[in-house]
Amino acid sequence: MVTPPLKGLKYNQAISVYGNRRVIVGHFQFIPGESLPEDYISATILRDPRERTLSEYFFIINDIPETTCGPEERRIKSMSLEEALYDPDFSERLRNYQAVHFASFFHPTPNKLSPSELLELAKKGLDQYHLVGVTERLEEFVEVIKRVFNIPEDVRLKRYNVTSKRMKFSELPSHLQERILELTSVDMELWRYANELFDTKTRNFVPLNFLAHENEASSCPEPPLPVTPVMEDGSLELLSVTISSQLRPSLPLFLPGELATLRVFFRALKDIDDLTIGYSIHHDSGLHIFGINTRLLGKKLAVKAGGEYHVDFVFSMNLGVGRYFVNISAHSGRRIWSAAISGGKRSFISVWTALQTHCLRAWCG
Repeated sequence: MVTPPLKGLKYNQAISVYGNRRVIVGHFQFIPGESLPEDYISATILRDPRERTLSEYFFIINDIPETTCGPEERRIKSMSLEEALYDPDFSERLRNYQAVHFASFFHPTPNKLSPSELLELAKKGLDQYHLVGVTERLEEFVEVIKRVFNIPEDVRLKRYNVTSKRMKFSELPSHLQERILELTSVDMELWRYANELFDTKTRNFVPLNFLAHENEASSCPEPPLPVTPVMEDGSLELLSVTISSQLRPSLPLFLPGELATLRVFFRALKDIDDLTIGYSIHHDSGLHIFGINTRLLGKKLAVKAGGEYHVDFVFSMNLGVGRYFVNISAHSGRRIWSAAISGGKRSFISVWTALQTHCLRAWCG
């Protein structure tokens, strides 16, 4: 139930391909404003930046084959550690590497920020994670993971380090130690903050929100039944409204940007020569998000009495945090038919859906 280490995928692509796995592992890049679906638990581990800096250099020297080296790696392979630490290009790659990564969630060029601004945004980035640890306390972090995911006690972590054959920070000459501390001054503060988060947040983490989501999914109230929404003049009868995923048709679960299909299935009780079917999306606060109908899409519909028909609306699931209502309406000329599946004084069909962050779960009548 754990993926192999993934590289080169956007996080939403990884979730789409490996949505059936309990744990998705890999190197992923985010752009400011992006976030994981709310029903995923996110975890990150920081490393002592002094040792991480040395690891970066010795990994290039010892573990990247010449055949797969890029131009910069080939250049670094010919340098001593001291030359690399003072090389203008490579030293910028090392400078507060971890702080720049986490601050980039909120700023497009974090390497241009002042140290205090960089640290503030990096801490804010780290705060986005449910579980934060440090490599130097990895065993303790694993114990938290076991508890959160109900992993048996006898499961043990396999330890290895591909850059273990290298000098340690404590073995370096003092002037090189000072150079590394200069390059990682903000990273050191962030690493200390990660230690604090492990003690104050990670150790005490209880996935209540996720349990609540599971309970909500399993005990979601059915739409009030029986429902017989019929056009006011008795010419149409709504049979069902469904919303489905193209990637996983059997699951009412949507990924950000995924195409969803909203199907309106109905029976014609009379002949209608000019029928319009439409839908609108409203936030739980009452804010109107979007609406469209077949007439605006350039479709002219005609139905015959006794026939059963469906209309499919396909749209990208680009919705933010919150709960939404999908409202269905139909009219012929100026006449409108309506019935409220979810109750309330509405002049349209309402289908209750729930949206959590970028993850839509829909229960439709």
